[in-house]
Amino acid sequence: MKFYNLEFGPYGSESVIGTISEPQYNYWSKNEDRLSEYLNVFDNDNEGIPTNAQIHQDWFEIDDIAHANGPILNDDNNLNFAIIETDMNGVEISSQEYLFNIRNLVKMKVDCIRKSFNDDAELNNKFFFIGHCFEKGVYYLDELINVDTNELMLDKLQFHFNEIEGFKILNKICYEKNEYFITGDTATNASEMSIHKSL
Repeated sequence: MKFYNLEFGPYGSESVIGTISEPQYNYWSKNEDRLSEYLNVFDNDNEGIPTNAQIHQDWFEIDDIAHANGPILNDDNNLNFAIIETDMNGVEISSQEYLFNIRNLVKMKVDCIRKSFNDDAELNNKFFFIGHCFEKGVYYLDELINVDTNELMLDKLQFHFNEIEGFKILNKICYEKNEYFITGDTATNASEMSIHKSL
């Protein structure tokens, strides 16, 4: 048996889309320059904010439509990813780098599965929030892929990514019938928060 991890980076995003109420939309559409600061403070300061416009959850919990966290595909700053052979404890034995863009993944026969929320029917007739927290660091799988054969078969890999406002965020990998989620050691670089209506 052989063991593998996949490593990505350095840039990624935690991104969410979630529904909000009409009063929340009406208030924050006029105060959008304050939205990021408001949502990035733990235990939001609601002084002066109408009760029906207050948001009583962290920004990353406003995610009933979409939530993705991982490295960004097709980003000029994320040139490569690595397939790393390890021992059973995750200690690296060898590593091979590949270009980290959809065109190259298709050429490698890796199945790329996209879920887009840009013009999604789920957004119709809704007031909604979109939040991005841009991160820098190292992303990898939450557990090792173990393989009975001699090597990892690229054509058995599936890369699942969510596209939110044009950002293609890799958030899950499948190998044969097993799912592996993306985790990482990252720090926040910047954030963007916005509200929208699709009526």
